[in-house]
Amino acid sequence: MHKVRLSFVDEDGKDVAPSVNGQIDIRFPDRGRTQTMNFVMTFQNLKLAKFGEHRVDFAVGGIQLGSLPLYFDQIVDQPKA
Repeated sequence: MHKVRLSFVDEDGKDVAPSVNGQIDIRFPDRGRTQTMNFVMTFQNLKLAKFGEHRVDFAVGGIQLGSLPLYFDQIVDQPKA
């Protein structure tokens, strides 16, 4: 089992929500060096205090292995012609 952590941070690098911690079990096929898996999560009531670019950081065993951008843009109503 490997400990995993997802962190949500704003453009200043500050946490905007509690980190999500869990464990995954990755098994490699015979003579295989790589493995893929789906990691699907649903976040309800995630509140972002300000608009802008955020990111989701992914760590395994305490080592950050990647991050993905999360854009939180304000939608402005366009006047109807």
